Amino acid sequence: MVGRRNSMLAVMAGAAFALQAGLATGAAAQGNTQLAVAPRVFKSFSIADMQSMMEELGFTILAMGAAQDPNSGELAAVMQVQVPSGGVFLATARNCGGANFSGCDILQYSIFFNAMGLTLAQLNDFHLSAAGVSTGGLMADNVGVLGVKRYTGGGVTKEYLIYTLAIFFADLENFFTAISPGTIAEVNYGRASAAETSAALHEAAIAHGFALPAGAERVVNAVGVNTPKFLNEYLESVLKAGGE
Repeated sequence: MVGRRNSMLAVMAGAAFALQAGLATGAAAQGNTQLAVAPRVFKSFSIADMQSMMEELGFTILAMGAAQDPNSGELAAVMQVQVPSGGVFLATARNCGGANFSGCDILQYSIFFNAMGLTLAQLNDFHLSAAGVSTGGLMADNVGVLGVKRYTGGGVTKEYLIYTLAIFFADLENFFTAISPGTIAEVNYGRASAAETSAALHEAAIAHGFALPAGAERVVNAVGVNTPKFLNEYLESVLKAGGE
């Protein structure tokens, strides 16, 4: 009787151990799965990280190099990037703290476009009622600029930066297709001459991350019915999923 009781206790103990081991293994497996799918959070990035992300999205790097703000002396790493439709935008890494561009914590997407016929009232209306993340400005040579800036210092994921790019592309596609190019509009630049205004706006554009890499030519994107397609199938799915 005693032997039978001890045998039963041994079986029960073995079953309990197996159950605990199974639960532990399951918990560990669940933990490993969560670790495997959890997006990596980072507070800074390198120019190589930015290049890798652009290439993963199927884009072509036309030019890459350093640009310097003439006022502050800040160095930034700038990529001139082309999407398959031919549209061209800039991806700029800023606040890098050095010429090797390995600890950057500001990422900016920006673009030049044909702004002939665009009024300040139309641009203001875009800012107030239509823009998702973007802000823009007009230069004196009938070229407009549109951009978005994101700080990574608080911790972001690559998926968040891709989602931001998708919203930026949606912004510019909606805005550009609504512009009718070729109509000359009256724009009041105040008392400054056109040359002075152009120079001032050029410096402001550089300071706000619209500078080009050395040796690259500025590409002014078409608008209206000739607006290039920037959103691809993957980025459209990112938009629909809300970045998740």
